[in-house]
Amino acid sequence: MADQEYMENDYTKTTLSDAIDEIKKGNGKYYRFYPLLERHPEHLKDFDYQWLRERRNKMTWFEAFQVFIGGEGTITPLHNANQCNLFVQTHGEKKWVLYSNYYVPVIDPSPIRNVYRGAPYKTKQGPFNPFDPNYETPYTLFKYIDGYSVHLKPGDVLWNPPFYWHAVKNVGESIGVGYRWFSPFYMFKISRLYSFLDLCATNPPFWKAYSLYRKDINLIHLAEHGKLDKFLQEKKKNDDESEVVEQKVDKSMKVSIIFLLFISTLCFKIDLIFLKKKQTKVHGWLNLAADFAHNFTDGLAIGENSLQKK
Repeated sequence: MADQEYMENDYTKTTLSDAIDEIKKGNGKYYRFYPLLERHPEHLKDFDYQWLRERRNKMTWFEAFQVFIGGEGTITPLHNANQCNLFVQTHGEKKWVLYSNYYVPVIDPSPIRNVYRGAPYKTKQGPFNPFDPNYETPYTLFKYIDGYSVHLKPGDVLWNPPFYWHAVKNVGESIGVGYRWFSPFYMFKISRLYSFLDLCATNPPFWKAYSLYRKDINLIHLAEHGKLDKFLQEKKKNDDESEVVEQKVDKSMKVSIIFLLFISTLCFKIDLIFLKKKQTKVHGWLNLAADFAHNFTDGLAIGENSLQKK
């Protein structure tokens, strides 16, 4: 169990019953991102799986069920990610506050090299807290933006789009399940900028993050803070039947990433052309055609090189 709020703390290994007992004691820990169906596929019968799948985008790369268990007042600070999420509240109550990606200039996230971004810690108290807002400097601009406030009760389902900034707070003891999937083209529709940045991630690289996410999203957080290798070594040493995370990527995945990088570059070029003055439009389209050929040949070269290494 990794602590996403304070990643300087080491990860811990526990049982589900012990985690629930600690939550009931009010120790303040928040058990997040547990890969439910990866480890307990029999619980698929507990969900209206067909209903959830019917609301998923047509083109997706994977899906995951993740459990969140927390006690009174436990919080996930303001953050965003590139997955689609239908969140099902199963026990207790939970509050959400969501902001459109349109307000990125106000949230002002710090530069990162991974695929999971949080709001910056500009004060000792942490990032802006929408559940206890303080609009004094440096969070003054938050008073001028619109958001969505949601109070979930058992049986409620919340739609959380890609790249929407959101913070979550548990009201009493709470259990919820996130049904997530990755839809590359819908991701580009929401934010071409963040989609492009995610594809260029290096800590870990996008294809490695994808592989880790399918296993357990907590592994991504460990990789971001340089703790994954240590965790895997201890897991392999201590567990006789340990599962080593598969970090190899199949050919179709690499080709898809190259294609998405190419499309995102093309979209940026189109945006720049429409921002130029009318008299430079012809010149811009000629540049676009040249860049198209250049990016296409580069993509083929990168793809061929990657497949050869494979």
